[in-house]
Amino acid sequence: MRTPAEHSAHGEAASNGGKGGGAFSFLRDAWLGIRAGRELRAATSTLTDPAPWLLSALLLGPTKSGASVNENTAFNVSIVRACVNFRANLLAMLPVKVYRKTASGPEEQRDHPLARLLRGRVSPAQTKFKWLHSSQVCFDLGGNAYSRVLRNSYAEPQAIRWLKPSEITPLENKTTGATAYRVHGVGDLPAEEMLHVANLSTNGFTGRSPLFDLRESVGLAMTAEEFAARSFANGNRKPGVINGAPTWNDQKAQSFADFWMKNYAGVGNAGKTPMMYGGATWAEAGFSNDEAELLGMRKFSVEEVARVYQIPLHLVGSTEKATSWGSGIEQLNQGLVDYMLGPLCANWEAEMNTTLLTEREQEDGHYIKFTVDALLRGSPASRAAFYQIMRGIAAMDVNQIREKEEWPLYPDAWAGDPRQPMNNQGPRAAADPSAAVPAGQAAGEQTQS
Repeated sequence: MRTPAEHSAHGEAASNGGKGGGAFSFLRDAWLGIRAGRELRAATSTLTDPAPWLLSALLLGPTKSGASVNENTAFNVSIVRACVNFRANLLAMLPVKVYRKTASGPEEQRDHPLARLLRGRVSPAQTKFKWLHSSQVCFDLGGNAYSRVLRNSYAEPQAIRWLKPSEITPLENKTTGATAYRVHGVGDLPAEEMLHVANLSTNGFTGRSPLFDLRESVGLAMTAEEFAARSFANGNRKPGVINGAPTWNDQKAQSFADFWMKNYAGVGNAGKTPMMYGGATWAEAGFSNDEAELLGMRKFSVEEVARVYQIPLHLVGSTEKATSWGSGIEQLNQGLVDYMLGPLCANWEAEMNTTLLTEREQEDGHYIKFTVDALLRGSPASRAAFYQIMRGIAAMDVNQIREKEEWPLYPDAWAGDPRQPMNNQGPRAAADPSAAVPAGQAAGEQTQS
């Protein structure tokens, strides 16, 4: 982690570097892989393991089904939009808190500068929710989420700015392993000024694009949807060929084509029995929707995309198949946290801890954590049973329970003591100790029977 002076010096160097030689300077640096005295080379990219900038440049390319899949066209497939939006909403809604490990247990650091930042606006343009939502969308489409960390003179994060992945070129020193990031229009930023969360990776540095890995399934879904739409536009009948009479000339052929389009094409003419005239005949060709198994292909695409994003089908509107996570809402929520949200949060927490907290803060026991309690609240009856058990083993006090339920806290001292017995007489016992403790018996002693 840089000192405040080093951060300031680096900021000036990056600013000057970004304004300097223009396009020629950028191409020169990319060719030589040298900037500001560091031998950093852009992360290699191949067609089998494409970098984000290459995916953006090629727009993922056409698929075997003929559809061109990219981040814009993929959102036309409802299951892609549903999965990406579901995961982004789920992560962005979670509270992000700063804790510190102490001898008496973890303590929330509400007054920590980073905690205040994560409760409100992380930048002038974005709230915490919008920032996490935008970042997670990039993570799920392109495989990487990038945010620039702006610090004050004390090296405390002042703002976190979301960056478009296509404008980032990761740099890696092959000798030392040091990393940096080239930001278009800004310059080179060191790793401590870039919050980079990577998806599944095959090079240990950048994440693979789920959309690239899913391009054939998404392309098949796009093609099936277009096939269905065009089928309805053409009357939803089995494809065929109209053979004209040998005596037809171009004028008669065009006249019959106009007659056919007017009377039998389009959804409004679906189901009509065609009338042939002038010696024209109809010959079937191709496959009907049933023969092409159109619905089966679309269902397969839904399952394939949901499987990659680790979302049970019932959460994206497909209720035909049961999930193996359980049948009750509490079991389903627990499975969602254990198998999908838990690893995702752990990935974000690891990067946020090492990037947003200084080394000294990490040594002092500070850490960042997503709070998933709201997703596991369960029914009122199950929560009451849980709290009763926790109070019975002195693991929670009354105010801790009320805080979980977002109820006002009691100001009395007894409400903050987990060792206070459950059958205490509440405020009266606190105001009049003799009402709760028999005369001649010290507090904490039990009556012998």
